[in-house]
Amino acid sequence: MLPATRPLLLQDASNLYKPLLGICYGFQTLNVWHGGTLIQDLTTAVNHKAGRTVAEAHVVEVSPKSRLRRILGMGSKFRLTVNSSHHQAVGVLGDGLVKSAWSEDGIIEAAEGHGDQFLLGVQWHPERVLENKAAQALFQAFVDAAAEWEPRMIRESVAD
Repeated sequence: MLPATRPLLLQDASNLYKPLLGICYGFQTLNVWHGGTLIQDLTTAVNHKAGRTVAEAHVVEVSPKSRLRRILGMGSKFRLTVNSSHHQAVGVLGDGLVKSAWSEDGIIEAAEGHGDQFLLGVQWHPERVLENKAAQALFQAFVDAAAEWEPRMIRESVAD
């Protein structure tokens, strides 16, 4: 169950078409808000609980047609090594979310929304590895989306 204020904040951000980036628990929160589920306690062979001091915990595969792959500038590569520090994860994806990365045990490591809105969630912690080019690209894409954002109502009324 989400605390009462989180759904309201997400609803407002969604209504205003604001860019959203969820990291770890933020990704899980986005998923639940979209009607998805969580796996409460991971028990797989992949080390998802590596912790904050491990910069490279496991590999994720990134979908070739995803926004995430374009953001990361992966070219022909399809694997990315990420850090990891969680004991629960996204189970069933919520409405309107598409899986964009997963680990070898099938755990969803990233998902994104349909359409033009910047809506992306990642299970790893890019904020802990800021020297990493993938982390830098992810945050730059979010900052760029935020800089370009203007309320949808304003855009629609200007277009009329």
